[in-house]
Amino acid sequence: DGSYPMQREGAAFVAGCFQGAPGMFVFGGRATADRRLLSDLWFLQASPQDVLAAPNSRGCIYPFSYYHLHGIFQFFTYGVIFPIGYFVGRHAVNSPVRRPLHMILQLFGVALAICGFSFGVHSVRAPSWLHFKHAHAIIGIITFILTIIQFLMGLLGALILSRQPSNVQRLSGSSHQGSQEGFTQDRWGGAGAWRIIHRILGSIILTLGLVNISLGVFLAVLPSPVWIVWYIYMGVLVIILVSMEIIPLVCRRNIGSGGSFKPKDIRVDPKGTSQSSLKYSEEPTQEQSSIVIPAPRRSFGHVPSSHSSTFDNSVYRNGGGNNGNILDDMAPLVSNQRQPRPGDVSASASLPENNRHNTREYPISTRKRNRPGESGDVGHYVGYSPEHEQQM
Repeated sequence: DGSYPMQREGAAFVAGCFQGAPGMFVFGGRATADRRLLSDLWFLQASPQDVLAAPNSRGCIYPFSYYHLHGIFQFFTYGVIFPIGYFVGRHAVNSPVRRPLHMILQLFGVALAICGFSFGVHSVRAPSWLHFKHAHAIIGIITFILTIIQFLMGLLGALILSRQPSNVQRLSGSSHQGSQEGFTQDRWGGAGAWRIIHRILGSIILTLGLVNISLGVFLAVLPSPVWIVWYIYMGVLVIILVSMEIIPLVCRRNIGSGGSFKPKDIRVDPKGTSQSSLKYSEEPTQEQSSIVIPAPRRSFGHVPSSHSSTFDNSVYRNGGGNNGNILDDMAPLVSNQRQPRPGDVSASASLPENNRHNTREYPISTRKRNRPGESGDVGHYVGYSPEHEQQM
């Protein structure tokens, strides 16, 4: 009849034919003027030329789409900000900026999540009992509630379980001296049940966020390139996060079973009392309690003189309780100053073996006598008692 329907929003549209003419059926909706519900049915028919020639009385009701804003904010929240914050807080344990960076990222992500949730609620025109019947809406509200709970738990951990002092003993390898140094160890992240709940809840929120973004891509009926880019990005992100969780578990298992990742057990001797501490010094010192005296050198080509004044007793001393010069064993030794030992034989003869308990030291003389007073010990060999002495 040439009239136009009242300007409305939320009406139902369907294409059809009326009296053999194609057109569009319009039913119901809400009037934009007084916000009342409408129940009228209209059949709209027009040619493209009439549509282009129609006057433009007003613009679009909404200059932008809240659906799209909701999707953009939630993508950056659960697809970019929260994964980076999770990686920093979970795996960057040795980084000095771990705590402040994790807090900044998570606070910024929570702010974006609140904005995105607000845009999503505002974009819904249907009643709540009709909207919360599909998976995207249900998962979205659950994820947002868990995000707020995780935010409050993070604040609790930052305020109460932030830093705890502890004394740790540190050993200086160069001086082998132990020292107690009190320092503040960063225990951010809490301990016990709080730490476990915080980590598990963060993993659940991140998983639900990625799943809900994928469902939102379906509901928004976006172009195929957007779908392809998103699923490639999500696949790479999931692989990285899962790998960063598996690698530490494998390393700890190998360490516990004595595998290749097991560190070597290095025992530090701060006082230098063990033999292993000799590797830090070029030669033994007087502070070391256990000293191994090397055996005297053998010399078969020359037999020293039997006179007691010709021996150098300052190098190798017998017992007597005097250990004042016991470290002189490292001094150079001259062959003609060697002290005779039981069992020695000269290079000019071979004697039968005689094993005895009390080994005593007897001076020997050379074949050539130097003084007449030495005729009593002619031809005596080292290592034998007087009853076994043989005359030359």
